[in-house]
Amino acid sequence: MKKTIVLLSTLLILFSCHKKENSKIPPLTPRIISPHSVSEEIQNTKTDYIDNEEDHKFLVPMISLPQEETILLTNDLNLDYDTEDEQIILTHNKIEDNTRINLYIVDYDNDKMAFHTVLETIITPDNTEGISILIQDITGNNLNEIIITGFSTTQNHTMDAFTITSSGGIKGLQLDPILKLSINGIIDIQTLDRSQDYKMGKNTNESFTIVTEETDSTSEDNLDLIKTTYKWNNSVNKYNPSSIDKIPGVSIKEKKLEKIYKGSLDEFVGYISGPWYRVEDLNRKKQALLEEIILFHPENDQIVFSVDDIQEIYMWNDTFRTIFKGINIQSRNSLISSHRRDIYLSLEELDRIKVNIHGSTEWDGYYKPVDSILQKSLMPDSGIEESKTLSRLSGQFRNNKGEDLNLELPYFTLKSGTDSIAQGVIEFYILNEISIMEMRYLKNNGLVEHREIYSVEYKESTDSSRIIRTLTLSPGSLSIKGFTLVPGEAIQYEQIEVIDSAKTE
Repeated sequence: MKKTIVLLSTLLILFSCHKKENSKIPPLTPRIISPHSVSEEIQNTKTDYIDNEEDHKFLVPMISLPQEETILLTNDLNLDYDTEDEQIILTHNKIEDNTRINLYIVDYDNDKMAFHTVLETIITPDNTEGISILIQDITGNNLNEIIITGFSTTQNHTMDAFTITSSGGIKGLQLDPILKLSINGIIDIQTLDRSQDYKMGKNTNESFTIVTEETDSTSEDNLDLIKTTYKWNNSVNKYNPSSIDKIPGVSIKEKKLEKIYKGSLDEFVGYISGPWYRVEDLNRKKQALLEEIILFHPENDQIVFSVDDIQEIYMWNDTFRTIFKGINIQSRNSLISSHRRDIYLSLEELDRIKVNIHGSTEWDGYYKPVDSILQKSLMPDSGIEESKTLSRLSGQFRNNKGEDLNLELPYFTLKSGTDSIAQGVIEFYILNEISIMEMRYLKNNGLVEHREIYSVEYKESTDSSRIIRTLTLSPGSLSIKGFTLVPGEAIQYEQIEVIDSAKTE
């Protein structure tokens, strides 16, 4: 519990006084996604996303496109058994009214040694904002489906899903549509833990169920819902509705809840602003108190996921209203822009929200707000200040072990000789008049591996030919009382800058 309180305290400290910044985001690179991976992490709980960021536009389309079409997205990835990448292209027609969005899937023909179009179709969304492409096996055949979600200009939630019917041989790559939806509400792919046979690469047809909830337009107060369940029908190679249920609206006794339900998107977002902790997963299994916390920070366009002493910061990109009690949030990892989370959030009752993250079960569940009294009790009297001197540092620093710390804020690389030891994100700030250096080490996939906290003593001296900068780092930890030293040796880094005598004359 002590560790959890320290985490929550740190979370609140950092974001109570945090100023909005436009940090440099590392460039995206196209990713090859193997449809035959037996990784449990990918096949059972993860979704790979492609999105319409500027970073994708450097990719050249492998086919000639009509002159009147403008490219929204181009991405190379592997969908079948051959070694050549396929290409997904989304365009919109700039001559008409910018509402027709076209999908092209391009394959490489080894016999003709050329790329050709294997699928060309108009997809359901007619709004160029908020489009996502998910690559995920939802049918259970160990081949990834292509799932495009988006929104219409009338704010309907849309989905177009395509499955691979032939992945090589004489026929080449072939795809068929398996589901097309436009819902005035939510669309939820309900993932499940698949069998060991599936994880070993067998076609077990362990498909995911897709559930939609939309507002019943015939209800008097517009708070009733229509729930439709879609299940995979292998015999016809389609998702078909298996049940349609009417969910009566709950009598709203609290005027505040009614106001949020019937209010604007800004009012909804304003209500969820702040830290929420998970109390149950979606199976109603109780969770440890204050162990997993999501901080919604609309003022800074951020969502922070915190567990143990690890924090992941996602940039809050877009928000769409779905049904009266829910919103869809599209977010992106602040460090690795290809990592994103599409979050469906519904307000089930006052002070209780339900969170679903598309393609993942890791953070799904029911959340309650961290009590404001607890928040205040964890907040120190003084907040965080920017360390202007330390934040200007850059270049190479060397310690007495021969290790080089290369700074290009907000990033660092730690090297020994020519070998890179680690890399990650570094931040300097002042807490309770103590200069702090926080290093977040990143795994190869961009997720935070661990964090190190140091107090910093900075010295700078100058002679006729050099500027010598010295950093003395003492290891410590953050608590509700601020920075505390922990056992360990201090580390000293030094940078020597040679002064150009010609410039000083």
